[in-house]
Parts: sequence; C-alpha cells; structure tokens
Amino acid sequence: MNYLPLRKDLTEGKRKCYFCGRQLTSLKAFVLENVVTKEEVFSGPKCAQDNISDEFDLRLMPDLTVFTLAFNLDIEGVRKGRLSSSSASAIQKDIDYKKAIEYIELRENKLLKDLNESYEPLKNYYLKYRMLGRLDEIEIQHITNIELKTKPSLKLVNLQKFYNHLFWINIAISLLGERANDYLVPIKESLCKYRNITEAQKNGVNKWLKNLDGIPQLK
Repeated sequence: MNYLPLRKDLTEGKRKCYFCGRQLTSLKAFVLENVVTKEEVFSGPKCAQDNISDEFDLRLMPDLTVFTLAFNLDIEGVRKGRLSSSSASAIQKDIDYKKAIEYIELRENKLLKDLNESYEPLKNYYLKYRMLGRLDEIEIQHITNIELKTKPSLKLVNLQKFYNHLFWINIAISLLGERANDYLVPIKESLCKYRNITEAQKNGVNKWLKNLDGIPQLK
C-alpha cells in the first residue's frame, strides 16, 4: 500500500473521503500520507484500513479528537487492526505508544504556532515519526518521561482539550464573521493565552455552537 497512517483528526463535516468520495459526516477522519508524493489525504475508517500496510494498526494512530463529540462515527473499519499481544504489558506498551505520538503530534505540529513551546528532542522525534511512521520503545519512553515532567498547561490531556476547543471556536468564528467579535474572538484570545477556558466560558461558547448547523458542542 502507498499510504502511511498519520493521525485521527477533526474535520468540519464538509470534507469527503479521498478514496470512496463519501462525506465524512462524523466530524472525525483518518489522515494518511502518500509515501511518494507526501500528500496528506482524509479518509473514513474502512478506506484507511484498506490503504495502509498490514504492519500498521489504526488503533495506534494518534487520536486528536477525544474532546469532540462525534456525529455517527463508524468504527467498524478500525476493528480489523491487530495489536501485538493480548498481554497486559503489551497492551500498556500500545497505550504508551499512542499517547506519546499524540503528544508530539500536538506539541510539534498541530499546536506549534499557538503554543510556541517547541522542544528540540520532541521535534526530532516528530520528524523521525513523519519519515518512518514509527518510533522505537526507548524513544517512546523518553517522550513519556518528558510529558510526565512538563508543566500542567503542556500535559497531553490539556493539549487535547486545547486543540479541540480551538478548532471548533475557529470554525464558529469563520462562520459567524463580525458577529463573533464580541464574544468568541475574546474567548479564543483567552484560550490561547491561558491554554484553557473556564466551565462558564465553555458553556457560553456552546450556546453559540448549538445554533450552527453541523458544529458539535465543546466537551
């Protein structure tokens, strides 16, 4: 197969699967990279499974969507993947691997400009992952240790939440235009400054989002 699995990512619902042309209505998509052209394409789970090598497991792809409520997500295509073993230690290794890749994907790619917190070892691991599609156990452990010792605003769970909230606030601002200036734009500025929003701010954003067709509530 000619594609590397990169990540499971958010999409605004208008994008279609590169392979079969079906609309990706779940708001979540699998992003693959053409190994020859380096083009990134968006895919549904079934087509993603059909177009990657058997050496890769979709369930180990970094998932950047955990703080977005999905619409009609079909996971059947992911169940064909295999894990290395059913033992508890092997399962934990798989979990550690997935979280480590999520961390470098968010910190060194998706949120690089917003965070301005690039870290040379993480950057090097990310570049290697993009080149080879995998990292070894020692590298994964090093990433895990870096995340463990970092400040709260740079913990994985906070970056996940930050990314999901920022994605949908940006979509809402683009749809609302000037109407977003009084509330959503200041909320975005606050989110980028503090890398978090309060529960009251989240509830306020959701009041806007619920009136926008196809836009989910913040989780």
